[in-house]
Amino acid sequence: METWKKFEDTELTHSGVQHLAAVYELKREKGYARASDVGKRLKITRGSAFITLKKLKERGYLDEDDNKFLVLTPAARTIVAKTLAARRAARKFFAEILELPEGTAKDDACKIEHLLSPETIEAFGGFLRYFFSNRAEAKKAREGFHRYLAEDFEEELEEMLAEEPDLGK
Repeated sequence: METWKKFEDTELTHSGVQHLAAVYELKREKGYARASDVGKRLKITRGSAFITLKKLKERGYLDEDDNKFLVLTPAARTIVAKTLAARRAARKFFAEILELPEGTAKDDACKIEHLLSPETIEAFGGFLRYFFSNRAEAKKAREGFHRYLAEDFEEELEEMLAEEPDLGK
Protein backbone atom coordinates (compact mmCIF):
# COMPACT_ATOMS: atom_id res chain seq x y z
CA MET A 1 0.00 0.00 0.00
CA GLU A 2 1.27 3.46 -0.81
CA THR A 3 2.21 5.58 2.19
CA TRP A 4 -0.29 8.35 1.50
CA LYS A 5 -3.12 5.81 1.51
CA LYS A 6 -2.09 4.54 4.94
CA PHE A 7 -2.89 8.00 6.30
CA GLU A 8 -6.55 7.34 5.48
CA ASP A 9 -6.45 4.09 7.47
CA THR A 10 -5.59 5.75 10.77
CA GLU A 11 -7.87 4.82 13.61
CA LEU A 12 -8.98 8.39 14.28
CA THR A 13 -8.74 11.67 12.44
CA HIS A 14 -6.37 14.35 13.67
CA SER A 15 -9.43 16.31 14.80
CA GLY A 16 -10.79 13.35 16.77
CA VAL A 17 -7.48 12.87 18.56
CA GLN A 18 -7.33 16.60 19.35
CA HIS A 19 -10.81 16.39 20.90
CA LEU A 20 -9.76 13.43 23.04
CA ALA A 21 -6.57 15.21 24.11
CA ALA A 22 -8.63 18.28 25.04
CA VAL A 23 -10.88 16.13 27.23
CA TYR A 24 -7.81 14.64 28.91
CA GLU A 25 -6.20 18.04 29.52
CA LEU A 26 -9.43 19.61 30.82
CA LYS A 27 -10.05 16.72 33.23
CA ARG A 28 -6.47 17.02 34.47
CA GLU A 29 -6.72 20.80 34.93
CA LYS A 30 -10.33 21.28 36.06
CA GLY A 31 -11.43 17.84 37.13
CA TYR A 32 -14.16 17.71 34.47
CA ALA A 33 -14.74 18.29 30.75
CA ARG A 34 -17.88 19.36 28.90
CA ALA A 35 -18.48 19.84 25.17
CA SER A 36 -18.46 23.61 25.66
CA ASP A 37 -15.07 23.38 27.44
CA VAL A 38 -13.65 21.30 24.59
CA GLY A 39 -14.92 23.84 22.07
CA LYS A 40 -13.26 26.70 23.95
CA ARG A 41 -10.00 24.75 24.31
CA LEU A 42 -9.89 23.98 20.58
CA LYS A 43 -11.20 27.44 19.60
CA ILE A 44 -14.20 26.01 17.75
CA THR A 45 -17.92 26.38 18.29
CA ARG A 46 -19.66 24.34 20.96
CA GLY A 47 -21.83 22.83 18.21
CA SER A 48 -18.83 21.72 16.19
CA ALA A 49 -17.24 20.19 19.29
CA PHE A 50 -20.52 18.46 20.15
CA ILE A 51 -20.76 16.82 16.71
CA THR A 52 -17.24 15.38 16.92
CA LEU A 53 -17.65 14.34 20.56
CA LYS A 54 -20.91 12.57 19.72
CA LYS A 55 -19.11 10.56 17.01
CA LEU A 56 -16.34 9.71 19.47
CA LYS A 57 -18.96 8.48 21.97
CA GLU A 58 -20.60 6.35 19.27
CA ARG A 59 -17.21 4.81 18.41
CA GLY A 60 -16.56 3.94 22.07
CA TYR A 61 -13.89 6.53 22.90
CA LEU A 62 -15.93 8.63 25.32
CA ASP A 63 -18.45 8.04 28.07
CA GLU A 64 -20.28 10.39 30.42
CA ASP A 65 -20.21 10.22 34.18
CA ASP A 66 -23.25 10.75 36.46
CA ASN A 67 -22.85 14.53 36.11
CA LYS A 68 -22.79 14.30 32.27
CA PHE A 69 -19.09 15.20 32.20
CA LEU A 70 -16.97 13.57 29.50
CA VAL A 71 -14.81 10.58 30.44
CA LEU A 72 -12.18 8.92 28.26
CA THR A 73 -12.55 5.17 27.79
CA PRO A 74 -9.47 2.95 28.25
CA ALA A 75 -9.01 2.84 24.44
CA ALA A 76 -9.09 6.65 24.28
CA ARG A 77 -6.63 6.98 27.18
CA THR A 78 -4.20 4.74 25.31
CA ILE A 79 -4.53 6.81 22.14
CA VAL A 80 -4.06 10.07 24.04
CA ALA A 81 -1.02 8.74 25.92
CA LYS A 82 0.66 7.62 22.69
CA THR A 83 -0.19 10.87 20.94
CA LEU A 84 1.13 13.04 23.76
CA ALA A 85 4.32 10.95 23.94
CA ALA A 86 4.85 11.50 20.21
CA ARG A 87 4.14 15.23 20.61
CA ARG A 88 6.62 15.58 23.48
CA ALA A 89 9.34 13.68 21.61
CA ALA A 90 8.84 15.66 18.40
CA ARG A 91 8.71 19.00 20.23
CA LYS A 92 11.91 18.19 22.13
CA PHE A 93 13.63 17.15 18.91
CA PHE A 94 12.55 20.28 17.03
CA ALA A 95 13.24 22.74 19.87
CA GLU A 96 16.31 21.29 21.54
CA ILE A 97 18.13 19.47 18.77
CA LEU A 98 17.18 21.44 15.66
CA GLU A 99 16.97 24.62 17.78
CA LEU A 100 13.73 25.80 16.17
CA PRO A 101 11.71 28.48 17.97
CA GLU A 102 9.45 26.99 20.65
CA GLY A 103 6.26 28.05 18.83
CA THR A 104 7.37 26.37 15.59
CA ALA A 105 8.45 23.26 17.50
CA LYS A 106 5.05 22.98 19.23
CA ASP A 107 3.08 23.60 16.03
CA ASP A 108 5.07 21.12 13.96
CA ALA A 109 4.98 18.49 16.71
CA CYS A 110 1.19 18.81 16.81
CA LYS A 111 1.01 18.38 13.03
CA ILE A 112 2.88 15.09 12.98
CA GLU A 113 2.07 13.55 16.38
CA HIS A 114 -0.60 11.12 15.21
CA LEU A 115 1.17 10.18 11.98
CA LEU A 116 4.09 8.39 13.64
CA SER A 117 3.97 4.64 14.15
CA PRO A 118 4.48 3.22 17.65
CA GLU A 119 7.82 1.81 16.46
CA THR A 120 8.98 5.26 15.32
CA ILE A 121 7.87 6.88 18.58
CA GLU A 122 9.78 4.26 20.58
CA ALA A 123 12.92 4.65 18.45
CA PHE A 124 12.61 8.44 18.61
CA GLY A 125 12.40 8.26 22.40
CA GLY A 126 15.50 6.06 22.54
CA PHE A 127 17.41 8.47 20.34
CA LEU A 128 16.42 11.42 22.52
CA ARG A 129 17.36 9.59 25.74
CA TYR A 130 20.79 8.85 24.27
CA PHE A 131 21.32 12.27 22.69
CA PHE A 132 20.52 14.09 25.94
CA SER A 133 22.34 11.61 28.19
CA ASN A 134 25.47 12.49 30.15
CA ARG A 135 27.59 10.08 28.10
CA ALA A 136 30.74 11.69 26.77
CA GLU A 137 30.06 10.52 23.21
CA ALA A 138 26.51 11.97 23.34
CA LYS A 139 27.83 15.32 24.57
CA LYS A 140 30.40 15.29 21.77
CA ALA A 141 27.68 14.45 19.23
CA ARG A 142 25.51 17.35 20.48
CA GLU A 143 28.38 19.79 20.24
CA GLY A 144 29.40 18.55 16.79
CA PHE A 145 25.85 18.70 15.48
CA HIS A 146 25.33 22.26 16.68
CA ARG A 147 28.65 23.33 15.12
CA TYR A 148 27.50 21.67 11.90
CA LEU A 149 24.23 23.61 11.95
CA ALA A 150 26.17 26.86 12.28
CA GLU A 151 28.12 26.19 9.06
CA ASP A 152 27.35 27.73 5.69
CA PHE A 153 25.62 25.16 3.47
CA GLU A 154 25.54 27.16 0.24
CA GLU A 155 28.35 25.20 -1.45
CA GLU A 156 26.95 21.86 -0.25
CA LEU A 157 23.50 22.79 -1.57
CA GLU A 158 24.94 23.70 -4.97
CA GLU A 159 26.69 20.30 -5.13
CA MET A 160 23.45 18.48 -4.26
CA LEU A 161 21.54 20.40 -6.92
CA ALA A 162 24.20 19.59 -9.50
CA GLU A 163 23.82 15.87 -8.72
CA GLU A 164 20.06 16.03 -9.28
CA PRO A 165 19.52 17.21 -12.86
CA ASP A 166 15.79 17.84 -12.42
CA LEU A 167 16.36 20.01 -9.34
CA GLY A 168 19.20 22.06 -10.76
CA LYS A 169 17.14 23.53 -13.60
